[in-house]
Amino acid sequence: MRRYWTFSKTLLAVVLCCMGCGCAVAQHVSLGDTDRAVALAHLDAMKAIVSSIGAPDSAGLIGRNREWGALYSARFQYGAGRALRFAHATGDEQMQRLSTQALVAGLDSIQNDGSIPASLPQRLFPDVRPGPSDLASAAAFFLSDACPALLLSGGAPAHEKAIARASTWLVNRKASLIARDRQAPNRLLIDALAFIGCARLLDDETLLAHSNEFIAAALTFARDDGVFVEAGGSDTSYQAVNLVVAHEILGLGYRGAHADTLRSAWSNGVDWLIARISANGRLDSSRNTRTCAEEAFLGRPKSVDVREVFRALAYAEVSNGEKIKHLAAFEAWVRTRPDPCDS
Repeated sequence: MRRYWTFSKTLLAVVLCCMGCGCAVAQHVSLGDTDRAVALAHLDAMKAIVSSIGAPDSAGLIGRNREWGALYSARFQYGAGRALRFAHATGDEQMQRLSTQALVAGLDSIQNDGSIPASLPQRLFPDVRPGPSDLASAAAFFLSDACPALLLSGGAPAHEKAIARASTWLVNRKASLIARDRQAPNRLLIDALAFIGCARLLDDETLLAHSNEFIAAALTFARDDGVFVEAGGSDTSYQAVNLVVAHEILGLGYRGAHADTLRSAWSNGVDWLIARISANGRLDSSRNTRTCAEEAFLGRPKSVDVREVFRALAYAEVSNGEKIKHLAAFEAWVRTRPDPCDS
């Protein structure tokens, strides 16, 4: 643990110093390095965020899968990869063991043909069955979380063949995936991250190329004022998701045709989100078009994920090498467990 802190302090100093000097390190610092730097700068907050998925049960289930008592979809194991990345960055052995257990539960659901089954409990959702595009989207969500985490932690050898099958299966459903997610930039970027993360993990350049179409489609929603348009307008929660995923794509070394445009959209988007935070730390979500609006997921109204907002800004702070205005006040506001829709 002492080696980790010594290295991380050096890393953070280098990142902040070089970036503050205009060295454009954001183009070159890896995702693993920024994971460590953010963990060092915001250890307690980041640990609370990644721990929010809860401990897995004896079968490795988390989230809705644990709530419903079975692995209905690997999609609901989403977040285990984020926890594994934090555990690897900080040397937290217990979290690494638990998060790996949750990831493996999802990986073990990959079928011989590469498909990843998904369903809902009929007692709660009578006659609702995910369609082909839903299955593809669920697979992309899971792989976008799992592949970067396994890449960074070095914990993938036993599952590479299954991931390769799932990646090929997803490639064969790319048209369906784009059609399903064409109106949601955050989903398009998550799709791209799935291809990029798994390509890096598997060292497969052909798989990497499939990300370009999704990134190009997502960038059509990036306005000059920094907003990633969601449901026709701006949304603080989905803005944060777009920024986090864009940062991860760039941090995994994306250098494709749209890299410069994505980096610019990310930078402008960070500025827009910062401007939504007042001096007392409150986040203004009053004009949101998806969260704190009429949208729901599986019957639950969508609220702002303030944890994702914090992650987006914490990574931006490290990447840009400058303290973000009112971030400390925002963190303090989040700790009060506010209603983020009451703004």
